[in-house]
Amino acid sequence: MEHPLGMPDVYSDPEIHGGQPVVESGIPIYLILDMLAQGFSAEEMRADYGITEEHVRIALRFAAAYLKHEGSDAA
Repeated sequence: MEHPLGMPDVYSDPEIHGGQPVVESGIPIYLILDMLAQGFSAEEMRADYGITEEHVRIALRFAAAYLKHEGSDAA
């Protein structure tokens, strides 16, 4: 199991969601970000998927780090 971008709270394993980055509960980061973009409330995400506020913070930190990393490669 790897830690993409060196983030200890994010995991990647080809056997879990095809290697997509996930938080410790196994929820893909893209799902958390997509639900935020669609306007899901914290309560809806917790009730439907068990997503905590910490999971949301991890997903946002990962997205920011990914964009920063990818942006530096494009320069």
